[in-house]
Amino acid sequence: MFELYSKPGLYTLIEVLDMTNNFAKKIGKNHSGTMYHGKLQTGQKVGVKVWELKSHSVAEEFDQFQKVRNLNA
Repeated sequence: MFELYSKPGLYTLIEVLDMTNNFAKKIGKNHSGTMYHGKLQTGQKVGVKVWELKSHSVAEEFDQFQKVRNLNA
């Protein structure tokens, strides 16, 4: 599962691979997944999180992210 930390939208795997240069630049990791640097075609920098679905805290972290994203929308 991928989550794009920027303006909400739907992206294909091909688009995610392109914007992250095949996940070339890892910028962080925690118990629920790994964050990668990405750039949209517009040049806007974004963070892309690859969730580890085996983590028990994914749902909780996703809920927290939704609250933050809604405040910034």
